[in-house]
Amino acid sequence: WGGERSRTHHQMLRQLFVRSRPLFAEAQETAASTLKLNFYMPKSTFYLNQPVYQVNIPGSAGEFGVLANHVPIVASMKPGVVAVYETPDTVKKFFVSGGFALVHKTSVADIAAIEAVAINDLDPELVNKGIDEWTAKVASAKDDTQKAEAEIALDVHRAMKLAIDESK
Repeated sequence: WGGERSRTHHQMLRQLFVRSRPLFAEAQETAASTLKLNFYMPKSTFYLNQPVYQVNIPGSAGEFGVLANHVPIVASMKPGVVAVYETPDTVKKFFVSGGFALVHKTSVADIAAIEAVAINDLDPELVNKGIDEWTAKVASAKDDTQKAEAEIALDVHRAMKLAIDESK
């Protein structure tokens, strides 16, 4: 890394830093002290513009936590648990089958779930029965489409079981 290539690399980094400074200044000026949460499904809403302390989200690329002033992000969600910390000591947990999470630079988080239910409302017996049924459907699938649909349902039921087990 010597000579002209090194100088060019250094100049690019310097330009990037100089261009980024206004973004950091803007972020500091708009810093919020609380996170506002919108958490909804197609037919119902759990939170609407509700101030919360933190939200943990089961992103498809990995789980992540969101506090006020989080960097903006758009993430697809995998089946798993959304944990809403209304205060640092008060948490409500919801199982989501999937969806999207959007975090805005204004400290607003939108969680759009396909389906969601409070963990306490999941019936362990029905979840175990679903695992058995979908396992059988995976084994008896007549084509790739049936098998893929059954595998998705099985993954969701296994994630529900894990959510129930971890909440004990």
